[in-house]
Amino acid sequence: MAPEPSVDVLVLGLQGGGKSLLVRRLVNLAKSDIPDAPIDFDVVATVGVELQSLSTSKRNRNIKFREVGGAMLPVWAQYLRDCRVLVYVVDMSDPLMLASSAMELYVLLTESVLKDRKVLVLFNKIDQPTVMSRSEVNMCMQLHEMPQPVKSRLTIMEISAVDGTNMSGVLAW
Repeated sequence: MAPEPSVDVLVLGLQGGGKSLLVRRLVNLAKSDIPDAPIDFDVVATVGVELQSLSTSKRNRNIKFREVGGAMLPVWAQYLRDCRVLVYVVDMSDPLMLASSAMELYVLLTESVLKDRKVLVLFNKIDQPTVMSRSEVNMCMQLHEMPQPVKSRLTIMEISAVDGTNMSGVLAW
């Protein structure tokens, strides 16, 4: 069976949200099939754009991740047209950044180029001692208030890129 066409995934989120570690964890999971397999935790903030590719044997498809650093926020919209899927990473352990993260996600979701694209919102860092409750995050993010056409394209998952929690679900999505 021939592989499906490559899926271009754009990974965005504010600086320090865990985007680099998330992509590293997913690539490792695709290779080892072990969600909590050891990975290199030495991560430096992405300046610019990082590209990673992986092949999944279960679904016989190639995935290309384009992680755009949080510092590149002013130009995020320029990368939207080239993606088939948007993954937006939110740090659930940092209440100060949560409101900013919510605002930036709302801006992205209003972009016309995303109107027919799926969006995966990942509430990351659920393993941290300072993690906020899901109800606190929901109250701040207000995703339930989005118009139905937007809500129907959203999937929300809680994850930990550090310990691998729910990484299999992300890869399966």
